[in-house]
Amino acid sequence: LYKVSNDIYLPDILGTKEGIEALALFLDKLRAFMKTGSPKQPPMCHTLEEEECILED
Repeated sequence: LYKVSNDIYLPDILGTKEGIEALALFLDKLRAFMKTGSPKQPPMCHTLEEEECILED
């Protein structure tokens, strides 16, 4: 977050695409809003195409 705003100024964080992406990445790494705090599991694949799609991400 400090890369986007050194003093965590909310208009910089929430007012720019770069700031929102940084906040989303921060919350994901923090495991915020997860019941257990454990890593999220990838969705189950039903076809080879779906599995290839996930592997590309």
